[in-house]
Amino acid sequence: MECIEEIFNVPRLANIFNTLVEKQKVTPVIEEIVLQSEIEFESLSKEIS
Repeated sequence: MECIEEIFNVPRLANIFNTLVEKQKVTPVIEEIVLQSEIEFESLSKEIS
């Protein structure tokens, strides 16, 4: 969460998501966040192994 707060404060991030929901464009953003998280966690697990 600290990384996110460095870029956006949480209320700003919530407003961005609300705008995406209103425009029915939130799904691709969530899918990309999930994809990037999977890649990051996979990379971290390889570093730990």
